[in-house]
Amino acid sequence: NVGISFLTPEQHFQNLPDSAWTKPEFDPKEVCSLPADEPLLSPAGALLTSPSQEVIVMVGFPGSGKSHFVRNHLAPKGYEVVNRDSLGSWQKCVTHMETCLKQGKSVVIDNMSPDVESRKRYVLVANRAKIPVRCFLMDVSYKHARHNNEFREMTDRSHSIISEMVFNSYKSKFQQPTQTEGFTEIVKVKFVPKFTSKSHEDLYRMFLLEK
Repeated sequence: NVGISFLTPEQHFQNLPDSAWTKPEFDPKEVCSLPADEPLLSPAGALLTSPSQEVIVMVGFPGSGKSHFVRNHLAPKGYEVVNRDSLGSWQKCVTHMETCLKQGKSVVIDNMSPDVESRKRYVLVANRAKIPVRCFLMDVSYKHARHNNEFREMTDRSHSIISEMVFNSYKSKFQQPTQTEGFTEIVKVKFVPKFTSKSHEDLYRMFLLEK
């Protein structure tokens, strides 16, 4: 993390070769080194928004950037955000979704939605309204999301703390989304870090999970 070379005593004093070691599963420097023109969405040609009314179901770990993506890319385009954290229950999410669809609005479900069951309730509402529904899957691994959460706790005291149990619960429940669930398309969303200062970027590049 401090950017200096590291030698074991055996390497330094005895000139022995470096011993085998396991690189951390997630390297934050790789995320920060992605090309500026790296597509945000895949597959190639996937549209961010639809010209007609639709529903988007977000899927991803806590800390994967779902809400940031929704807030910066979909809400400004007129998508009504349905979020369990603000509404309190999935039943209220469904009710609010139904109301918005009747008003002719496009809707984005900003919840973790790890498994088929949690996604099905929104797909059914969209199907009843004859509105197409897409799935946006955050392309962020377990370790990457944990890293993001650690960084957020260190830089944003106003954000609620997410326990390791929540991450593990999502990981154990996760089922890969498929079009057989009723989605017209599965779109993967790249995580693109944005920093308010150079010090924040320097901190993000560190291995925050290896303590």
